[in-house]
Amino acid sequence: MARQSWPRAIVFDLDGTLVDSVPDIAAALNDLFAEQGWSPFAEEEVRGMVGGGVPKLIE
Repeated sequence: MARQSWPRAIVFDLDGTLVDSVPDIAAALNDLFAEQGWSPFAEEEVRGMVGGGVPKLIE
């Protein structure tokens, strides 16, 4: 049986440096808001909320 090798590195992109996750975050946020009957956010509004962690998003 062949031996599996571990990855040399695991990269986490938590601030959007490698992947622009704002469209996905905006879609998820707006799905939640729609379920509650609340007005959606524009993608650019959400962009200003991310990058500062959860406290900034909740603010």
